[in-house]
Amino acid sequence: MRKSLGQRPVVVITHPVVYRYSPPVRYVSNYVPSYRPPPQQLPSYACRINQMYVQCIPCERACNNPNWLCYNYCVAGCTCLSGFFRDTITNNCVTYNLCPRLYQQGR
Repeated sequence: MRKSLGQRPVVVITHPVVYRYSPPVRYVSNYVPSYRPPPQQLPSYACRINQMYVQCIPCERACNNPNWLCYNYCVAGCTCLSGFFRDTITNNCVTYNLCPRLYQQGR
């Protein structure tokens, strides 16, 4: 094995039959490496105000259901901080007194 000008290894075959039917080895001076995709950026977990990102949201309080709203499976995402409720209309986390009046009939 010999090193070419572009530092890529080149195999030189000296077998008479193969040498007879193979094209000559060419040295490429302007070697361009194979395409590499740009590095993947990690998704930004920028949550809204009064929210934090967690790997598993098991339960959450919502304005339309002040009791705990629990999922059957684990969901990764932004969840409301303690003392805040999910406003299902705007998807923001607000205190209960800022929940839409539509949901405050029981209290």
